[in-house]
Amino acid sequence: MTREELYSKVWTTPLRTLAREFGISDSALGKKCNKHNVPKPKAGYSSKIRHGKKVKQPALPVNKDPWLDNICITPSSATETVKIKNELELLTEDPRVIKAQNFKFPSNVSSYHDLIKSFRKEHSDRHTSRYGFVIANYGSEPELDITVTRSSLTRVFKLLQGIISLFKKYNWVLTTASYSYKNKCYACFIAEGEEIRFKIKEAVKQVPHVLTPKEIKSSYSYHQKYDYITIR
Repeated sequence: MTREELYSKVWTTPLRTLAREFGISDSALGKKCNKHNVPKPKAGYSSKIRHGKKVKQPALPVNKDPWLDNICITPSSATETVKIKNELELLTEDPRVIKAQNFKFPSNVSSYHDLIKSFRKEHSDRHTSRYGFVIANYGSEPELDITVTRSSLTRVFKLLQGIISLFKKYNWVLTTASYSYKNKCYACFIAEGEEIRFKIKEAVKQVPHVLTPKEIKSSYSYHQKYDYITIR
């Protein structure tokens, strides 16, 4: 931007707010102003303006160095975090979000969505991976991308059914779409014309395996080195 543009912005928008929009810190913005000879308001300027007090605004001085007429502001590495924070602040004012905060997840579910029913059927055998996650029966390819331990399945099903019921209030539906590769299907929500894919994965912690009395007595020498427990 030009010096004139930055000058106009710093005298109409609080420096902290402006710095957040640029994705830089307050001090970094102040240094930019100093480098390019752009006068900036002193502390308390915005408060005085709000209370109707007159504050003298210095004119933008002539710059003798033409290389300083244009200003390049490069956002810091925290720009994405700042952007997400700003978006979350706006979301808290969204009527849909306010309404959703009163939604109660079901403690008991009488009937699950067809995709959840299908997932439960495909995992009917008690097959688990080395990490304790339930895995599908041989030959099954479930649409739902759920990676959890068996003890958490019921809780996850209730959670997902609650999300489905909540989204239904906004006409967002859970459906399936297919990959171009071998026509494999995956579950996704269709929200206002946009496809939203999702995954539910439980965190587990690796701990050294403690031999059971049966394993100690066993003549079989190989035993697993680690157990995987869920992180609550």
